[in-house]
Amino acid sequence: MMSQPEITGMDVAVSQSFTAAQNISQLAKDIITCIQNGKSVTAERKSSIINMANEIMQLSTRIEASSGSTDSGQIQSIIKGCIKEEIAILKTELKQPSYAHIVKSTPAIQKAPEQRRTKHALIVTAKTENKKETVEAWRKSFSFKNTTFAPSKVTPLSNTKLCVEFDTAEQRDYVIKNINENESKVTVQAAKKLRPMIQLKGISKDVPVDELVDIFKRQNPSINDLAQTDTDIVLRFQRKNKNNDLYNAVLIVTPPIWKNVIKMERVNIDHQKIYVEQFSAHLQCFKCLQFGHIKKFCTSDTQPCSHCASQTHTFVNCPNKNNEAQLCCINCNTYNQKHKTTRDTKHSATSNTCPTVRTMIARAIEKTDYGY
Repeated sequence: MMSQPEITGMDVAVSQSFTAAQNISQLAKDIITCIQNGKSVTAERKSSIINMANEIMQLSTRIEASSGSTDSGQIQSIIKGCIKEEIAILKTELKQPSYAHIVKSTPAIQKAPEQRRTKHALIVTAKTENKKETVEAWRKSFSFKNTTFAPSKVTPLSNTKLCVEFDTAEQRDYVIKNINENESKVTVQAAKKLRPMIQLKGISKDVPVDELVDIFKRQNPSINDLAQTDTDIVLRFQRKNKNNDLYNAVLIVTPPIWKNVIKMERVNIDHQKIYVEQFSAHLQCFKCLQFGHIKKFCTSDTQPCSHCASQTHTFVNCPNKNNEAQLCCINCNTYNQKHKTTRDTKHSATSNTCPTVRTMIARAIEKTDYGY
């Protein structure tokens, strides 16, 4: 009869260590999954991660205590190797982009519609000479001591103007009413809001542009029901499509129509199901590359290259347009020189990844009434 192999203390230690190693690997896997599956580290997720990390530390302590022999270093080395291997496999399988990559590659206009809250603001104008005097004039014009609210944000617009934001339209209107009824050192009025825009992409050229709005309403009953007047849906302009047989169209609509269309994602246009997306109201001139106007109304004498920032040629005849190493955003480069910063300039001046473009898009969003 064969004798059973003798189980030594070392064997027990190794067995326990490998069991602990498996537990650690599972905990490491849970931590990575917890982080990768969430867009942000919430309080609940943070607590879960901390608890799992504490378990790992406790297991590591037990491993060190149970393997106090001369071979403990070898055992710990095996365990660490197992964990590293598990993490490497997980990273390959998940292939999740980093937060920095997401922020860089996602245009600001893609922000979820429900996160776009209409800002209820008023514009304060004072007969002053600088921002400090304007703020002081505003503070003396109205007291919030006897109200149940306060401004959510105050932003200087110029030496004589402020933008004051409130949580609700009622709060804003209450301040406007009281200031205008009493003698004040400032004048106030509700900040004007832009109407939202949508873009229909890939419309067949068989669809006449001047009939597009009528077709858009007629073939989509839920949209037609929301269109109370002829100005609720207006064609803003036509845009080129990569396919020469198609075109894109930008429409200005009311907030209720905007919300409905964005949820639909596709709309009926003649024989097609047309993809529809939100469209930013920001304007960038493709001549001077500045903002707030388009090429048709540009008065600038310069026409820099949007690819390499050269003042001697435009993008059309840029000798470096296929060389990414020569990318240089003229707006970010100018910003760095003016503010002595190190903002990334390795992108086109018209790219949605450009910090300057993203700022302008964000400002346009803030000025637009999406109905939320």
